[in-house]
Parts: sequence; C-alpha cells; structure tokens
Amino acid sequence: VSDYFVGTWQERKFEFGDLSITGVSDDDEQSISTFSGQLYILDLKTTLKVPILIRERVEPLSNEEFEARKASDRFFLTGDDRFDRQFEVKIGDTKRASGFEATSNGMHPAEQRKYTHKLIDKMTSDIITADSYASSRTQLRFIHNKLYIAIENTRDTFELRHGDENHLDLLQERFEDEARAMTTYLDYM
Repeated sequence: VSDYFVGTWQERKFEFGDLSITGVSDDDEQSISTFSGQLYILDLKTTLKVPILIRERVEPLSNEEFEARKASDRFFLTGDDRFDRQFEVKIGDTKRASGFEATSNGMHPAEQRKYTHKLIDKMTSDIITADSYASSRTQLRFIHNKLYIAIENTRDTFELRHGDENHLDLLQERFEDEARAMTTYLDYM
C-alpha cells in the first residue's frame, strides 16, 4: 500500500490507498500481479442487512446476452438497463456459487433481492457517474456499515513522473483530476 491516508469528507470517515497485490505463479518462478489500483474504504450512513457486491464487467453485455439475462430469474437486475449492462450485482453470501443463498442474517433470498433493489435503485446513476471518473474497472462491496471500492488500473496516484517538474501546470491539473475521482465516490456513495 502506498499513498495511504485517512480523512473525513462531509462528516464521513474514509481511507484511501494505492494497492498492489502480487502472487506467485504455479511453478513459483515469477510474480504475478493480481490487482493494481486504488482502494477506498468509506463509512456508510447505515448498516446493511445483506452484503452486496457490484462488479463492473470487462465489456458491457451484448444485446443478446442482456435479453437472455432479463428472461432469467437467476440474475439480479436493477431495471436500469445501462447499469445492468455495465455491472453485475450479487447479493447475500457472495462466496457461494449463486450468491443468493440465505445468509447468517436469516433473510430468505427473495427478501434479500427486495432489500437490495430498494438500496441500489437510488444509486445506479450515481455509481455510473462516479465510475466515469475512475475510467477503469470498478468493484464495490457493501458489508455492514462499510463500502469497499477497488478501482483496478495501473496508475499510482499523487506521484511525480519523469518530466513533471517541467510542467507544474499539467501536474496540478492531473492531481486535481485524481482528487476529483476520489471525492466523486465520496460524494455519491
């Protein structure tokens, strides 16, 4: 973790850091990067009854894939077509295969879906807007009273690059853009 800091934004605590996770190949010969990007941890205004995972797709669903998902009850769709094409939502115990089994909170899967719809309906356009500033693949996990946001990219925020000292106006603009990307999530979530 680098560039780690803790702060308060509009009376909400948050943590931020650049994170790089590497693993070792099967033959133990080389390091493999499994994640490189930014991690935000935000305090939520409420405690959630159900864990929620929202993961941005590598590519938005094609029309054919999207229509097939709409026809199936196996997938959680919000009703916001733009959001549903771009993001996948899992509710409940996301470690299990379908993500829809009853969790330790005792909620039935149908209750989990209804509860999640109520929460996410208010956020779909905010998530799309905030994600547009990230310009990278995003994953959001809502667990209890925390929101974990992982933005997968190779950027190292708030760092000087070779030659930046000769273009301070461009450096300031880049740092402002990086700060705006961060505060956008803080504003919308």
